[in-house]
Amino acid sequence: MIEAKSEIIRNKYMKYFNFRTYYRYFQSLLRLNVHPSKIAFSVSLGIFVGIVVPFGLQSLVILPLAMSFRSNLILAYASTYITNPITMLPIYAFIFKVGGFISGVKMSFNSLAESFQNPSFEMLGKLGLESIFVFFSGAISLGTILSFMSYFLILNFLIFYRRRLKLNAPRNYLG
Repeated sequence: MIEAKSEIIRNKYMKYFNFRTYYRYFQSLLRLNVHPSKIAFSVSLGIFVGIVVPFGLQSLVILPLAMSFRSNLILAYASTYITNPITMLPIYAFIFKVGGFISGVKMSFNSLAESFQNPSFEMLGKLGLESIFVFFSGAISLGTILSFMSYFLILNFLIFYRRRLKLNAPRNYLG
């Protein structure tokens, strides 16, 4: 039986799927009392670490790195989840393609697929130093490109949005 809309709204787990909740978080992110370049740098730092550092070690790397650059910890940490369990396989496959193109080393897809099915240091050792070189050359180049792109996109978007907020702000005619 289909539940009534009021019962669905009252369900405590449905608040995570509510568009208004995400919109409020997005609005609070845009209205942070921080310079837009700091927000953009935090996100781009998180994206760089999310691409370059293998999944699972990102949290250990981003927190001290974000503290040393005095960036926003929460934004930097959240941005590392560009490589989450859902997006990890396509992103890493693309990293290996880019790394193979840059280094000139051709990797067989079967060996890469086997390493993704059983990810471990032993499996990484079987692939050899060549695959580690291919991975990191692709990851560093792709991470650098994506972090620069995200920095300038987010910076320009925040500047545009905040100017628009100032133009649409109510005027104080009393002085």
